[in-house]
Amino acid sequence: DSRERIKYHIYYTRSEDNGETWGFEDTQLNIRSKDARVTDFPSNPNNGFPFGLFIGDYFGIKATETDVYMVWADTRLGEFGPINQKIGFARRASIPAPEIFLSPPAGPGGQEVTLQGFNLQPNLNVFIQSGGVTIANQRTDDQGRFTTNLFMPVTGKGAQTIRVLDESGNVATASFFTEFGFGDIAKGQDAIAEQLRAQGTSVGITGIDGGDDATEWWVIFLATLGGAFIAAIAASALTVLILSRRRSSS
Repeated sequence: DSRERIKYHIYYTRSEDNGETWGFEDTQLNIRSKDARVTDFPSNPNNGFPFGLFIGDYFGIKATETDVYMVWADTRLGEFGPINQKIGFARRASIPAPEIFLSPPAGPGGQEVTLQGFNLQPNLNVFIQSGGVTIANQRTDDQGRFTTNLFMPVTGKGAQTIRVLDESGNVATASFFTEFGFGDIAKGQDAIAEQLRAQGTSVGITGIDGGDDATEWWVIFLATLGGAFIAAIAASALTVLILSRRRSSS
């Protein structure tokens, strides 16, 4: 279908000699271009407007002494559903990239952190994700900022990627290092089992199969109970810690 192959990009150019020449030149880099492409994704007018009509009526440009502002109908949302368009916007001056900051940046699973976001779209919902799972949501103010407190999910030890996405598609990432997680409980269980085995060997108790090097049944039994006991204590302590912090924050 030829209608599906119709695509357009938005380009920008300028003239500083009353229209005699157009384009951009960087003498230091020895680069010259007649124009610059503004859009990062091509639009199909048939995906944004019925029969592709009126598409040019919604383009605009405004220039000031220090900057240039451009708006257009961006139809990428129509690629995945019925006719739809959003307002595309660009300016010549660079726009700061979205950023997020975590404080503290490390701690045990369940750690309470303060998350701050900057340079996101103003007055939009944002979604906070850890490991690709949304764990909280917030809304930016009229300057594209937000601040919130949340509890980090209990995961394995190591670096966890925290992502913040706003409804317009901006993304910012940060990292939180889990210093104590699920794996540490298993290591504690193995350490107790090894200590019990060493104690059993030192007193010379024979194993179940009668061999001198066999692992004693009571060592295995106590190690299993000890591991379950440690896991229960760790989970209970973590739960109490999280609940107490939530009560204090409320």
